[in-house]
Amino acid sequence: RRQRKSGILMPPLDGNRIKEALNSSLRRCGELISVTDVTQVSGDFHARFSCKEREYVYVLYCSAFTPPSVFFRDRVWEVPRMLDIASMKSACKTLEGYHDFSSFRHAGCQAQSAFRTLSEMNVSTSAPYQDFDIFWPCSTSLMSSCVFITARAPSFLYRQVRNIVGALKFVGEGKLSVNGLIELLAACDRRKAPPPAPPMGLHLVSVRY
Repeated sequence: RRQRKSGILMPPLDGNRIKEALNSSLRRCGELISVTDVTQVSGDFHARFSCKEREYVYVLYCSAFTPPSVFFRDRVWEVPRMLDIASMKSACKTLEGYHDFSSFRHAGCQAQSAFRTLSEMNVSTSAPYQDFDIFWPCSTSLMSSCVFITARAPSFLYRQVRNIVGALKFVGEGKLSVNGLIELLAACDRRKAPPPAPPMGLHLVSVRY
C-alpha cells in the first residue's frame, strides 16, 4: 500500500540521501515498509489536504472450491461463493455522482457533511492495473477468482469504501437488489445498511495532487 507523508527537508541533505537514511532506519527496526521517493514541495503542502483525488481498489477472492493462496493473506476478503458481477456493476452506477452517503458513513466519522462526489465506482474480474502487484507471485488461475472493486473520488468519508463494498457484496449474493441499494442510499441511515467489508482487501492505489 502506498502512502505519502509530509516532512521538513533540512539542507544540505538531498532527497536521495533522506530516502537512503530512512530506509536504513526502517530495516534496522524490522519494519515491513520502505520509502520509494522523496520530493521537495512548497511549505503549504499537506499530504492529506492537498490531495485532489484518491483511488482505492478492494479485492475479494470468490471461490467455493479453491482456497486462496498464502500470498493473499490479509490482502483479500475471502468470499466462499461466486457473486453476480452484472448486478454489482449496475449497483455501482447508481452510486456514482454527488450524493448524501450517510448510509455508508461510519459512526466515528468527523466530517461536517456526508455529501461526497463519487467519480468512479466499478466492479471487474480483472486487475485494474497491469502493475497491480499485491499478488505476486500468485498464479493466473488464482487471480481469476478475484473480484476488483474500484472507487475514485476527491475525498471519502471514514470507512465509506468498506461500507459500500459490504453492500455490493450483498447485491452480488442476491441479498440486496439494485433498487434496494438505491433506497438504502436515499434513506441516509447507516443502521439500515449491511455490515462493512473487513479492512483486508482494501488498497490505496493512487493519490493525485
